[in-house]
Amino acid sequence: MVASFVEIHDDIQGGHPTRNDRDAVWWVWGPAQAINAGDGMHALARLTILDLQRLGVAADSTFRAMQILDHASLAMCEGRFKDIEAQERIDMSVDKYVEMAREKSGSLMSGAFQLGALIGSGGDEKTTEAFGAAGKELGVSMQVADDIHDLFANDNGRDGAAPTSEEVMNKKKLLPVVYALENAGPSERRRLGDVYFKRVLQPSDVAEVRKLVEELGGRERATEAVRGHRQAAMRAIAGIHLAADGLSAVETFADALTYAR
Repeated sequence: MVASFVEIHDDIQGGHPTRNDRDAVWWVWGPAQAINAGDGMHALARLTILDLQRLGVAADSTFRAMQILDHASLAMCEGRFKDIEAQERIDMSVDKYVEMAREKSGSLMSGAFQLGALIGSGGDEKTTEAFGAAGKELGVSMQVADDIHDLFANDNGRDGAAPTSEEVMNKKKLLPVVYALENAGPSERRRLGDVYFKRVLQPSDVAEVRKLVEELGGRERATEAVRGHRQAAMRAIAGIHLAADGLSAVETFADALTYAR
């Protein structure tokens, strides 16, 4: 439900007309009703947490679960603020990107991992915190993998046409782009700036960004970051005694989220 709340609002903010090959809520019902529906999904998520007591979960664990959900939701909003704020800037550093991604994507993954660990372990705080740390790193890995996919998934474009990327068209600072900006010389930085300071981007601008990012090693560095944060996630739960099939399930889940990069 929280994921739906996020996706509904994300589609409005990004102007995405579709979600999972279906018309987005705002595209069908308008932005006002979509905001209302998204907020309603968040309220339903909180009510679902409160139902845990009815299922036999202790009151203190239910309260802790509500804290986890609300902290994750707030951190996600803070991360989205930083992501949106960076759209009109070209001075985002890799460190600032990772900070943003930990909040925007890592917080929700961390919250989901913590909730599962909290209930599954009977409230053991060490297990809950370890899985929370793992989820946060895996969320960053997932975000970077999505960035790479958004920018490079269709290298030739449809029917040979110039490739497009909604995220680049919306001036989002994807990690491959951030790496490129950090490594760019004055001329390359000026070329990227010429793109991102335009009022409205065109498909040809996306092709230019892709070309510059590739030349400056942004794709390779971002791919390394996907692996690095995934490995950090697995290290976070290394001290928790998990059954072999449980650890394998986490690894399989991580591979699915990060396109097994």
